[in-house]
Amino acid sequence: MPEALAFAAMAAAVPIWWIAAAGVLTGAAGTLQLVCFSSAQQRELPDEHLGRVIATSAVAGSVLVPVFSAVAGPLADAVGVRTVLAGCAALVAAGAAAAFCVRDVCAT
Repeated sequence: MPEALAFAAMAAAVPIWWIAAAGVLTGAAGTLQLVCFSSAQQRELPDEHLGRVIATSAVAGSVLVPVFSAVAGPLADAVGVRTVLAGCAALVAAGAAAAFCVRDVCAT
């Protein structure tokens, strides 16, 4: 969810100071998110599966970066950079909202 703030700030074309502040908040929140996610993985997963799950998660995240990078340029040319950034903000916020709708996510 923290990435939505930075995408929204860039889409809104606010002054650079707002974008910088959004970037700092995104970095801080992203770091906290990573620590919590890693801790939850280590706490919840059996030791014999931990390495495979972490490796699979890292590979899946890394593989998607070039895919979405290849799509972002042509999409920005077609609909505009601000529209793509606003869409990214909405997509990230919707994903976070969907995760909070899962009972087990909110229970832990």
